[in-house]
Formats: sequence, C-alpha cells, structure tokens
Amino acid sequence: MNIIEYHRAVKSLEFMLDLDCYNVDYKIGYNPPSTYKSMVRSYNQHNYFIVFEGGCDSTIFSNKEYNYLFRAIHDKVHYDNKLTFSLKDERSVALIQAKDFYKRSKPFFNKKIRYNIYKLIICEIKGQIEYYQRFNKYVDNQKEFTKIFLNVINK
Repeated sequence: MNIIEYHRAVKSLEFMLDLDCYNVDYKIGYNPPSTYKSMVRSYNQHNYFIVFEGGCDSTIFSNKEYNYLFRAIHDKVHYDNKLTFSLKDERSVALIQAKDFYKRSKPFFNKKIRYNIYKLIICEIKGQIEYYQRFNKYVDNQKEFTKIFLNVINK
C-alpha cells in the first residue's frame, strides 16, 4: 500500500463512520469498563457504551470523534457476539468488524479501497492487541504503527 492508498483508506473509513449505520450509543470517559463483564454490566445498565477518552493523540483518524465511534462500534461487536477481551476473542472481533465494514462499504467503494479499509481495521484491532501482548504496553504512535504494520511506502 502506498501513502496515497493509505490516506484514501483512512478517509473512506471515516466516510463509513459518518454514515452512522451502526446506530451505537456511547459516551466518553477516562474510566470506562476494563473487563468484558463490566462492559456488559455497564451497557445493560445504561444502554450505551463508555469508551476511553484518552489515547487519541496519534490515531489514524483525522479527529478524535472518529476514534471514539470506532471504539464504540468495537465494543458493540464484543457485546453482540458475546466475545471477551481475550486475545483470541479480540482477533475474532477484528475479523468480524473488518468483514462488516468491507460488506457495508460495497455500495461506495471499489474492491481495492474496501480491502485497504479491511486491512486498516485488522491493524487497528489485531495488530495493536498483539503489540500489547508482546510488549505489555500500548502503541505510542498508532498512526506510525499502522504504516509500519501495513508496510506503507511513501510513493
């Protein structure tokens, strides 16, 4: 993927988020549920997801609101599919979320752009959770991590 394709994929993903086709209610906060059980309990009690307000300084998205919505959709996939926060289930969530965006974006984008969106989502979820598992810390610069993970070349 070259740098232009990368930026096109990010903008296309943001376009899909703008469509708000997931109908997910959420609020942001610095103390969101940190376990699957507490996330389910919180959602059942409030009927919205609470997503982490921090960590938005170096995401792939052009603004933090896209990142919050992406996180809320991610939590909804966990909730709807009864998938925990384990590494195995995070990988499943990544595939479900990527496949769903791929399918929903068909009326708007060609196959190559849809596939690049798919790869972005896999990187955002699977790539970052595997990084955390290996190094016991979150990615410092998500945008640069994504470019390295996807082997983005500056052409």
